[in-house]
Amino acid sequence: MGWFGWSILTSARADCSLVASVTCSIACPFTLSGTPSFLRIGHAIDRASRTTASKTIPGQDVKAIEAHPAGPADCEAAAMWVIDHAPTEYGTSALVLGGESAGSTLAAVTALRLRDRHGYTGLSGLNLSQGAYDLRLTPTLRAYGQRRLILNTPTAQSLLDRYAQAANREDPDVSPLFADLAGMPRALFTVGTLDPLLDDTGFMYFRWIAARNHAELDVYPGAMHGFNLFPTALGRQACARIDRFIGGCVREESSGG
Repeated sequence: MGWFGWSILTSARADCSLVASVTCSIACPFTLSGTPSFLRIGHAIDRASRTTASKTIPGQDVKAIEAHPAGPADCEAAAMWVIDHAPTEYGTSALVLGGESAGSTLAAVTALRLRDRHGYTGLSGLNLSQGAYDLRLTPTLRAYGQRRLILNTPTAQSLLDRYAQAANREDPDVSPLFADLAGMPRALFTVGTLDPLLDDTGFMYFRWIAARNHAELDVYPGAMHGFNLFPTALGRQACARIDRFIGGCVREESSGG
């Protein structure tokens, strides 16, 4: 999916070695990358053996899945596949759901759908990086203006309009900031101070803890949107922190905490 729009389920052993990274790639205008016309849901990576395997599901026509709710529906289907198959495919049921940018939005919505539509509350954690959680546009996004550091106000407005279209932007399935967040898993929120989505991350973090969930917030000074995807010291620091968070979620799950 390139830089934006991926939603990822990660299953890891208690020793933090990655067993499986399952990427849901959807054709969705809520991204700045290409629009693949398939859903890839079984990309498994074992760091020890350096082997990979993948499963694909033929996708729908791109035009048919441009707007909400098709994107979240695809992510929901991918998540349910992983939940059902992780014990036999990967030898674990410890699952951490997450995403980057639009993928973070989709990850939050997917976690809510798993809870509300399937009664599933077994996620070990959520890794939510630089997402948009209020698609009406938060103050920092409205005020950001034309300056383009990957993302700016006009670009974000266009992407959000194409995704939400006529949907009610106060519907939690569109803007997860409006959801009842009770009983959600522990979460790590990541954002930079130069990211137009700074308010989205901050607001969602505070709503998360107000709902009596465990949450951690990492704000990186001077970091732009998507900064952790670049080979910089700050990017590497953020990625290492995310790795430690995922490992901690799995260790807590394995110890029965």
